[in-house]
Order: sequence, then C-alpha cells, then structure tokens
Amino acid sequence: MSPDPIHAGGQCQASIVRTVIFARQTRRQSGRPGYRGELPANTERVFVGPEFWANRLQDWRLSSGRIECRDKRAESPMRTLHLLTHRIASGEGGFTLQVRTGLIDGGDTAADAASGFLVGAGGESMDHRAAALIHHQPGPGAGWFAGCDAAGQVFFRDFTRPAPRRENPSRLSTLPSEIELELTASENGEMALVARDSVGRELSRASQVVPRSELTGNVALVSHPGTGEKTARFWFRDWQVEGTRVAAHPAATCGPIVSALYTVHNRILKLTAQLTPVGSDESQTVELQLKRGAAWRTVRRAPIDSAGWVARFRVTKWDDRQDVPYRIRYRLRSVRGRTTADSTHHWEGTIAANPVGKDELVLASLSCVQQTNGPLGANQTFRWNYN
Repeated sequence: MSPDPIHAGGQCQASIVRTVIFARQTRRQSGRPGYRGELPANTERVFVGPEFWANRLQDWRLSSGRIECRDKRAESPMRTLHLLTHRIASGEGGFTLQVRTGLIDGGDTAADAASGFLVGAGGESMDHRAAALIHHQPGPGAGWFAGCDAAGQVFFRDFTRPAPRRENPSRLSTLPSEIELELTASENGEMALVARDSVGRELSRASQVVPRSELTGNVALVSHPGTGEKTARFWFRDWQVEGTRVAAHPAATCGPIVSALYTVHNRILKLTAQLTPVGSDESQTVELQLKRGAAWRTVRRAPIDSAGWVARFRVTKWDDRQDVPYRIRYRLRSVRGRTTADSTHHWEGTIAANPVGKDELVLASLSCVQQTNGPLGANQTFRWNYN
C-alpha cells in the first residue's frame, strides 16, 4: 500500500488540541476484558459513541447500526476510530479482533484502498488519550496496520515507517459487498489475519511475527481511501475485541458531554455545556443539576444549539458565598442488551465560592500548539510518541 500521506498542519494541531477534553471523564480503572460492539440501529449522528475517539470527528458517523467513514479523499488517508475502553496490555497471552466491513459506495475502486485494524498504537508507555490521536501519517509509536485491500487481499503494514510505493496503485478492483476480518495474535507474537466473504468462504490469509511489545497499545478501526480518482470509504459493524491480553477500562470514555464553562457575576450564574454532535432524532434537552445536601435537583433545562452543540444555562439570585457541586445531565440513545434505550451521562464539577477573602488569585493558561520545523506535510512521518 502507498497512502502517500500529506499531513496538513492545521489538522495536526487541531488533533492535539482535542486531547484536553478527555480530562474530566477518563478516570482509569480495570474491568472485565472483552468488547462487543452494540450500536443503536434507529439513529444517525456524527458522534459514534462514548467508547470511541474518531480521527477526525467529522470523518465518521453512526448510521443504521453501523459505523461509517465519511471521508474518501486521497489526501485524507488512514482515517481511524480508536476504542477507548479496551486496549492490548503487556504480558503473556493473546487476543482476537473481529469485524464485518464493506464498501459504502460500491463499484470499482483503487486497489490500494483498504479497511482493517490498527493494533499497538502508542505502545505501553504512551498515554491512551494521546495514542487515540494516531491517524493519517506513519511514525514512531503508530503501531501495525492489519488490513484488507480492494482486491480482497489481507496484509500487514508497519505503520511506524512510510510504506513502499506500489507499482500500480491505481489499478481498479471490486471488493465483495461484505467481508469479515479476523485478526488473531498468539502468545509468541505471531499475528494471523483472515478475510472471509458473507457466507464464510476464505478470501485470503496472511501472517506476521512481531515482538509482543509492539502489539501493546490502542486498537482502532481503519478506513483508508487509496490513491487516484476511484477512492473508497468503508463501513463497519459487529466489532469484537477479546483475549487474555485485552484490558478493560470502562471509565475511559469521552462524550456526549465533553466540557463545561461558567462565570458568576452580580449573583448571576452563566454556564455553557459543550456536547458532541448528537442525532437530530435524539433528546435535544440538557439538564443542569445542583447538589443540595445528599440529593441532586434539576434547576434548569436548556435546548442544544446545533450551530455549536452547546447548551446555555442562566441562574439568577445565585448565592456565591459557598462552593456548590453541579452536574450536567444528558440522555444518549444507546443499546442495552438487545434493546435500544437511552443511557444517562453526566459531567460533574463545582461552582466555586467567590474568593473575596483572598489576596492572591492563581490563573492557568494552556497552549496546545506543537512546535515544528517546517510544514508537517513535508515530512514523511510524524512523531506520535512525542511524550
């Protein structure tokens, strides 16, 4: 494969900026291993779900119970959707990844278009939130791409370095309407990737032996458009991740509420909640709750402004003499077992008391600009493991 990546500086910097929104909702904890993708079948939205991080947000969507990549431009290679709640841990054992995938637009497409898995993104030492940004461009810490091209041929690609150019990347091929990809990693570091059609007939098979440490890290879905004019985009469903090396972190989610800002002035509280792009057929109301004693009480409801996916609250006669715990409440369409139902999500914080008795105030400033030498698009690789 030859994605021939061009990484626009603005895109990279925007990705780096987005890491800040994980801060409030990602308290890590261990849980039961194994992930089985269950997505609501009766909604459509840009925000795929709290357990995912999309690169980029606008490049993916949830539609009719399946995950779809929206971008098929040749200049946007290696679109990734990282799984936040499960990753491959270090140590002994193995794991298996499975997913059903296919072309969204159908017809002939460039032979180097591909879909599949990114494995080992970020390694053991890189924070899972930073690793979730890996997409578009190869580089140190970027992991392994296990994919299936438009001819139905599976392959392995070391995504830490640029791929060799294919001799005839624009050759057209037709992929079956649906394929099942199964990636198995054994205890000795051998990966086996198999592609099957919708009736279970094997299309191709490949294997690759790598050090076990190179498989530690995030896992993600990949939609790669290929080169030339007949680029492609792919859909996915029934994603499963299981095995003794799979570590679960159920609290490591992001969204649908990603931040909140407030001010208090002249006994008026103004608070803005930032949400992800939810579906137009989902709840369009957000609640502001305050904790009085041991109970939470809803004090305001506000509509979602889809121009910026925010909800604005205003509370008058605010008592600014004491700290007051608050939380934002929203119900997102999800799946429980085999039933579609709304799940409740919260964002919690504290409205601080007016510091009238302090002689010194402390302000914090965050800059998310990464310094580089020259345009990023001129570089063949990007140093993902910069931390």
